[in-house]
Amino acid sequence: MLSSLSFIQPKAIHRQITDHVRGLILSGELPLDSKLPSAEKLAMDWKSNPTTVQNALAVLVKEGLLVRTPKRGTFVRKREEKLTCVGVYSGASIKDAPFLHAVNKALMDELHQAGIEMDLWVDSRPEDQRHEPWQPLVKAAENRWFQAFIGTETYESLFRWQRKLPVPTAFLGAPTSVPNNVGHDMRQFVEISLRELARQGCRSVGFIAPVLDASDSVNPEGYRVIAFDMLEHFMEIAGELGLTVKNDWMRVFEHHPDKVRGQERFGYEQFLNLWSQPEKPEGLLVHSDVVARGMVTAIREKQVRVPEDLKLVLHKNESIDLFCPMPVTFVVASEREMAQALIEQVQKQFRGESCERISLPFQLATHTNP
Repeated sequence: MLSSLSFIQPKAIHRQITDHVRGLILSGELPLDSKLPSAEKLAMDWKSNPTTVQNALAVLVKEGLLVRTPKRGTFVRKREEKLTCVGVYSGASIKDAPFLHAVNKALMDELHQAGIEMDLWVDSRPEDQRHEPWQPLVKAAENRWFQAFIGTETYESLFRWQRKLPVPTAFLGAPTSVPNNVGHDMRQFVEISLRELARQGCRSVGFIAPVLDASDSVNPEGYRVIAFDMLEHFMEIAGELGLTVKNDWMRVFEHHPDKVRGQERFGYEQFLNLWSQPEKPEGLLVHSDVVARGMVTAIREKQVRVPEDLKLVLHKNESIDLFCPMPVTFVVASEREMAQALIEQVQKQFRGESCERISLPFQLATHTNP
């Protein structure tokens, strides 16, 4: 049965192998506890490459259809009919990251509503040790203590080993090339923000946003592409809308501050720099909400009248309070929708379905002076 496989172009060979073996397992032609031949033997039968075979079967290990036992081989295991437990990774530094805390809270609520247990793993190791696989977590995945895994902190030191866990995985903010990634649509963020400022009568606009720090990213060049693609889209849409943009109003080419206080200071200092220019924009777009918090402090210090002197569109996360004693427009990201998308990604893989990156949109919300 395993040897009867003819490859069809242009579909990827490893996907055809995965589909073929999955079909034999689900149909019962490969019964429970059946031992598969070695990857080398299968590669010879299929006129393929052993590494390709290994990668193809690894997908079925993640789905829970196969189990690899050291020194014994690969066996068909009993398929779990329902996703009942999801492991969620969190670094101990989450206390300093309100957004990640909010996402984890939303994950707990959404999993509970779906009747799925959330198994939270808090990694208390020093950050310089997290590039090594966390063995208790790896063993738990190998033993199927949880059937799927969600990583909400995506750094190279974590992502390199977490993506190899033998269960379905989903990641928040991984590179766009990763199919089980969930992220925000930053081009849509820029577009709806600029259109809103134009609707409010702005003829000139500025932008405050730290460029993502690529020093510890999974794919530094990929992150730079995202950041500069967003900036290019800003200029493109501003041009379409006839909005004036000056280099001195684009406070974006700074190193991304890692900590919350650093981001607040960034927003504070960059607004002061922008407002010291001889010419000032009529509208301003700000990302992220933490940067906006520091910028609001600077606006109050400079006694800038909003919206008379300046109209504002600010990024905001739905469940995190952003005190803003002035009328602005918020561009809101939903942690609940993010949690739902992450769960959807692991459920698809658990069912044996392929998944593609989920890019979540933002919503506009008017905030009046309290």
